[in-house]
Amino acid sequence: MRELNTKKQLFIKLLTMVLQCLFGTFIIIVNEIESRIVGVVVVLCAAILVLLYMAIVTALDLIKRDLRTVTGKVIQYRNSTLMVEDTIGNTYKLKIFRRHINEIKENQTFEVEYYKRTKAVNRYKIIS
Repeated sequence: MRELNTKKQLFIKLLTMVLQCLFGTFIIIVNEIESRIVGVVVVLCAAILVLLYMAIVTALDLIKRDLRTVTGKVIQYRNSTLMVEDTIGNTYKLKIFRRHINEIKENQTFEVEYYKRTKAVNRYKIIS
């Protein structure tokens, strides 16, 4: 199986989300002290909650390392998104952080190992 450096990419994604949450919290505190527009604070709070949810999901994948493996045919590969259909007929939409992998072609049989929550591909293997 060909290993991708997905763990590193997920860690960078997690670090970026945490920094964005910190900056957003700082902006909320400044707006509250200066008694500015309430709508800005509400929008920032909603954005921070979404970022925190995404950060928790990414952190859980990095900590637990719940990996799933699926074998099937590649239906579509565009913009670092891989759609794989297994033998039963279930379709999986997976994320590849490394773009433009020349080996991946449609209608090939693949074995893909991916993270459970973020659907990020950790390893893949071309079967045929």
